[in-house]
Amino acid sequence: SASNKHGVLYLRTPQLEAAMCAYAEEFLPAVARLGAEAAGPPTLDVAWVWFLHRLAPVAYAKDCIAAFGRVVDGDPNAPLSFTDGTTEANWAAATSEVSCERAENGAQPALHISCDIPATAERQGGFLWQVRWAEYDTDAFLQAAVVRYGRLLGLWAAHHAFLVPTYDMDIMWHAH
Repeated sequence: SASNKHGVLYLRTPQLEAAMCAYAEEFLPAVARLGAEAAGPPTLDVAWVWFLHRLAPVAYAKDCIAAFGRVVDGDPNAPLSFTDGTTEANWAAATSEVSCERAENGAQPALHISCDIPATAERQGGFLWQVRWAEYDTDAFLQAAVVRYGRLLGLWAAHHAFLVPTYDMDIMWHAH
């Protein structure tokens, strides 16, 4: 599995493509078959792809229903967890044909991802760079951001217009 050394998962790279393949061919089919807890947490690169896919909730639901007959949920007790790779054997055991070569040979992948994951990775990589500062780890800053986000929701509702949130409000929007 790929780490994100030098931001390779934020760009259209072979590492991101490999993570997308592992996600679509191994990880999500294993979660669909075994459940999130039994499948175990994804590796960092696969967790990133899963996060990006779920940022497009309509596409995520459509893709899951087409592949598995239902929306696949993560472990509610550990929604953003990832591992160093020790659970990859669980995924392989849960899938009948674990190989990105399936797509290369013309076979349909286990899961078709209908949104543009590399483009989303590029956008989110820039966003994460903006919210990496120390204040984003303080309770006072985050509580103030929640209040500001609530006010932004009120403005959106009152004016029926999209106002661009600041980064602190945007991170609350992601968490909401």
